[in-house]
Amino acid sequence: MQVATKYASVRMMTSKPGTYKYTFHRLSDAIYDASDVGPMTPISVEQVVHGKPTTGFVNKGKVYKACVNAVDDDTSVESIPIHFTGKAPYSLTVNIRHESTGIIDKLTIPNIKDKVYRLKTSALKLGLGRHTVSIAKVTDGMGCARELFNEDEKVTVMVSDVPSLAPLGDQKDDYCVGERIGFALTGVPPFEVIYEFNGKKQKATTSSPFSRVASAPGNLAMLSLSDSASSCKLNLERNVKHIHPIPSVKITDGATAVKDIHEGDQAELIFSFTGTPPFSFVYTRSEMIGKPPRPKVIETHSVTDVPDYEYSIFTSVQGIYEAISVRDAYCSVASRE
Repeated sequence: MQVATKYASVRMMTSKPGTYKYTFHRLSDAIYDASDVGPMTPISVEQVVHGKPTTGFVNKGKVYKACVNAVDDDTSVESIPIHFTGKAPYSLTVNIRHESTGIIDKLTIPNIKDKVYRLKTSALKLGLGRHTVSIAKVTDGMGCARELFNEDEKVTVMVSDVPSLAPLGDQKDDYCVGERIGFALTGVPPFEVIYEFNGKKQKATTSSPFSRVASAPGNLAMLSLSDSASSCKLNLERNVKHIHPIPSVKITDGATAVKDIHEGDQAELIFSFTGTPPFSFVYTRSEMIGKPPRPKVIETHSVTDVPDYEYSIFTSVQGIYEAISVRDAYCSVASRE
């Protein structure tokens, strides 16, 4: 090797990975040749050439299903496994081509420490439609990078819409026993509905609408909804409907009371309630009229906002007293028209 200045550059081997050793045995210049300089201690330089990292999709060419607006902890979210060689940690850049627009976005994922990384489709922030994911660049912990990959090193992600659920009729949270609770479902039937009644989970396969009759007091919680078009599941965050018992009212020891009251006396009528205060109720006073005698309503009275479970009145008028309707904070019932 000859050089014209006091600095020399040695071209080193980098085409293949491995360990290379370079040893300098003799030295001479324009005045003194190697024999004049005499023997010298060999100088050795060792070079380690690291291989470029490699990466690829474990299942290249596969079509993955995803749901719009899915979150990472959603059990319906698929992962795209990607393998690596080289020294961790890795930095990975992928291209995401949106077929509906042709736009290509880049996503870089740093500090990957495992030889197989599972890329959540939710991390790609994809909209509805078909998307192609390919590898653009990988860098390993030694700083080595690779940017050329085969054209078939790609996967496809199909993003579908999630089904939806909306209450039928009035949007309320409180119902009475005997009422029907209904929901309109959108998506592709049949639907799978997971719900909970009084702490017990139940599953139903149904079309739209989905409804249940409130046969007993308790809590009905809608938990999740999925349809047959995709693996997408709508988590409903415990949409709870409260089912309340039907209230009741009775007078003293029975539904009606007949009071034969002497002149100048008074009788106490005690109305007892079940349900949730406050209560409102309607009662009547009837007398036996005609032949044969039949009860005829003479008076009708309404009482509202009773805060307790008992309510009493005093009367000096005899007759048949009957409570014909009652309402509590949530429900109402009438004994007759």
